Amino acid sequence: MAFSPLNLHRLTYFRAIAAHGSFSAAARAMNVAQPALTHHMRAMEAELGLTVFDRSSRGVELTPAGRVLLSHAGTILDAVATAAAELRQIAGKTKRRPLRLAMIPSVATTLTAPLIAAIERELPDISLRIVEIHARNGPELVAKGEVDAAVTLFDRKRPSALPLFWESLFLVSRPDVRAAESVPFADLASERLLLPAATSGVRSLLADVAKDAGVRLNIVGEIDGVGARKQAVLAGLGSTVLPWASIAEEHAAGVLLARPIVDPAPNRLIVLDIRDGLEAAISDTLRSLLERLIETKKYEIAQGRIEGIIAPPAAWIQPRRPVPHSVAPATRDGAVLRQA
Repeated sequence: MAFSPLNLHRLTYFRAIAAHGSFSAAARAMNVAQPALTHHMRAMEAELGLTVFDRSSRGVELTPAGRVLLSHAGTILDAVATAAAELRQIAGKTKRRPLRLAMIPSVATTLTAPLIAAIERELPDISLRIVEIHARNGPELVAKGEVDAAVTLFDRKRPSALPLFWESLFLVSRPDVRAAESVPFADLASERLLLPAATSGVRSLLADVAKDAGVRLNIVGEIDGVGARKQAVLAGLGSTVLPWASIAEEHAAGVLLARPIVDPAPNRLIVLDIRDGLEAAISDTLRSLLERLIETKKYEIAQGRIEGIIAPPAAWIQPRRPVPHSVAPATRDGAVLRQA
């Protein structure tokens, strides 16, 4: 088997250097000797036959090859961390009670690893199983008892779901687009849009907002799958619409450009839907953990503190606000939240 110039240590060092902007800052943050970082990066570049950093007295900047590598490094390292956490759960802990939690991709990408750690700490008798789902499947899975809870989009059929936050959507284009920092919703009429099928959560929301705003969307292709849509955008076939967590690393690396959609903003309500009969102690702790993690991630993103990810052009998580009356879920005491 051929030797790969990439390994987890090198990818970890590479991502840290890219996030901190210099070898010295990354070395201090990781408590690693700077010569070790320099050695690994030079060896990696030599074996790749590519330069990933442009070095100067001011620090380092990613080259085009470096931006491509960064777009993959985060996915690889996060997946390894999640796998390790799940395997630690399995080892010697088969008698723990299972908790089946479904999450939509944009939330799972950001919260899976910290949630596993938090559950291990605060619910040690629980074995957490996380399932990534399409938004339209969440309420049905909870209603049928196939999962114990779901972090998903609000559905009128499940009005008792607990509101967590509002998630912004972004127009995603090639980085050579010269445009303002935000995109008025009406401008989507002139965009070549690559969207998922009409039954998807993003597509349904855009259709509802477009109808209310009197805008006709210019949909030139239907592509299911976030990765496939991003590749189509990179190929110059059009633009797409994604939540921030699904595009953050590519935006940070300059591979793709994400701009918030405004006037009106097609924000979507993310809720925690819990099956009937789940113990109150478990459901209350799960809700508390999710709310704390969401607040932490909101702060980290706003401060640009997540490695490899810069602060989004607009808030990834909107401040909590009253739920529009057309989609108002009941609160825990039965009261209904309405638009102020």
